[in-house]
Amino acid sequence: MKWIVFNLMLMISMGISAQRITRQYNNVPFSAALKDLNARQDKYVINFVYDELEDFKVTKTIKNESVPNAILNLIGFYPIKMKQVDNIIIVECIQKTSNKMMGRIVDTRHQPVDFANVALLNVSDSSLITGGVTNENGQFVIPCEAKKAIVKVSCVGYNTFYNVYGIGEIGVITLNEATVNLQEVVVMGHRKYILKENGRLTLNVQNSNLQNIGKAADVIKYVPGMLYTNGKYEVFGKGEPVIYIDGRKVANASELSLIPSSDVKAVQLITNPGAEYDAGTRSVIAISTIHHKLDGLSGIASAELSRHKNWSNKEGININIHKGALDVFLAYQYDNTRSDIRYDVNQFNYEQDTFHEISASEYSDRSRSHDYNVGMNYAINKNHTIGGRYLGSISNYKMLDSPFDYMQTYKNDELLTSTDNKTEESEKERFHNVNLYYIGKLTDNLQLNLDADYVYSQLKHKQQVSETSRIDAVSEITHMQNDQRNRATALKGVFAWNMNKNNRLDFGTDFSKISSWGMSVNEEGKIADAQFKNKETKYAGFATFRLCASKWKGSIGLRYEYIHAINTDQGEVKNKTNYSDLLPSLSLSTMFGRVGMNLDFSSRVSRPSFRQLNNSVSYNNQYHYEQGNIS
Repeated sequence: MKWIVFNLMLMISMGISAQRITRQYNNVPFSAALKDLNARQDKYVINFVYDELEDFKVTKTIKNESVPNAILNLIGFYPIKMKQVDNIIIVECIQKTSNKMMGRIVDTRHQPVDFANVALLNVSDSSLITGGVTNENGQFVIPCEAKKAIVKVSCVGYNTFYNVYGIGEIGVITLNEATVNLQEVVVMGHRKYILKENGRLTLNVQNSNLQNIGKAADVIKYVPGMLYTNGKYEVFGKGEPVIYIDGRKVANASELSLIPSSDVKAVQLITNPGAEYDAGTRSVIAISTIHHKLDGLSGIASAELSRHKNWSNKEGININIHKGALDVFLAYQYDNTRSDIRYDVNQFNYEQDTFHEISASEYSDRSRSHDYNVGMNYAINKNHTIGGRYLGSISNYKMLDSPFDYMQTYKNDELLTSTDNKTEESEKERFHNVNLYYIGKLTDNLQLNLDADYVYSQLKHKQQVSETSRIDAVSEITHMQNDQRNRATALKGVFAWNMNKNNRLDFGTDFSKISSWGMSVNEEGKIADAQFKNKETKYAGFATFRLCASKWKGSIGLRYEYIHAINTDQGEVKNKTNYSDLLPSLSLSTMFGRVGMNLDFSSRVSRPSFRQLNNSVSYNNQYHYEQGNIS
């Protein structure tokens, strides 16, 4: 394999400090575009590896831009990063692998489809491998180690596409226009629904075909750069996002199924969260809803029946009563879901040893849940609004049948055990959330938002695993029981000061107190019983200055956090920690004709979650069980 590093050392002089580039690139390799930029300027040294970038094709108009800005525009959604130190620019692929899934997405008129989500799924179980987003020419290049994958393509206004491909160049994929609300679907119409600026991508839902797609949970799946797998949302390269609805943090994702898509105004993806967000937040989904203004009673009833080996059903109702300044709403959903088959391959390390498991399991299970949301919104006058809501959830899970469960466990490639397993499992979860809020316009230029939340949840989990050895026919039975409870109180206040029509200062504070406690019991005594309690108190202050000048938009923010945490095991304090962090953030965007440029920077921290700290046990087999580590 060739590894040729392109490195041109060029002279720098004062006379070219304001050097700008204007170029048009039509379906050319990224490496060729970088080589061309090098040839047309002498201010910067651009370093890159040909083999990493030559498969990434770019179609861009560069108009009167600096070299760094031109490169950022070329990158787009590709898994490529740029680093600049003085006059040295380094461009490299984030995911280093020789294998790539490459193709082009077009519509039935052979026009490119941009902002389409392309997900690569595992052929055996449809789990997510990786993903990407198409560029302006409808092209995608996704590094991937798998030999073949299910390619899933989704985009606003088009039917979702699935097919299995071997790794490499797969050619052109044609998307068909959606048949639902055909009169509202316009070829290439997804362009006008998507706006990307200032580090934020906005999907306008109102008056689009997404308005009638179902629930808010369904709308989010169509946000470019967003994937939905195994019941969870994930942003490419940013993990699971934090979700907000009308500025209020969502404590339970089930709330998304209680909001009809017709009530969603827009969905915003923030990949560079500012100072107003927690230090550990890597991405944000911000949903804005439509407020009803006409007096009267309105409602939506829905029912859904689906089959994937087993039948599943969903029923729900949304009711809204608006009278003068008062808005009352009620939502309820019942979800009865049956799942079918799962195959797992696990590898893990313990101390100096490497363990891996090869398993094939077939089982049937059922999950039943009741989700409900009731609340009110009252406009005291045109400047002051108060409101509150109660969100609750009751869910029960049970494994109905496990007719086949075979597992081999290896230690350093040596077979430890080969077993036929029988698993019985059940789970009960209760969730309660009370939210109170105030939105007030204190002066013509100053607004205050206040939020208060109380959350309580309980999870009970029972498990019985029967392991019968294929080698010596010895059987072992293991019973595990876990009981965990969580309580949280959170307060947040934000001032928004419109200094003038172009500048705004947001500043405020937030406070939270979280407690988590529980126990883990093994009847056979194979695993020691555990009892834990974790407490965390957080104080934070933040400020963000936003500006708009001519074609430029930007923000600069600063956040300070202080956290006091206590972790207890079996009544004994194992860990007492104080965190103190100062976190800056920066975002800048502009437009050059039809081409947009974004520059984002943020400082984040990664702290252990309560799940990583609680020592309750999740049992897999006699050689593999997981628990958190308080110490």
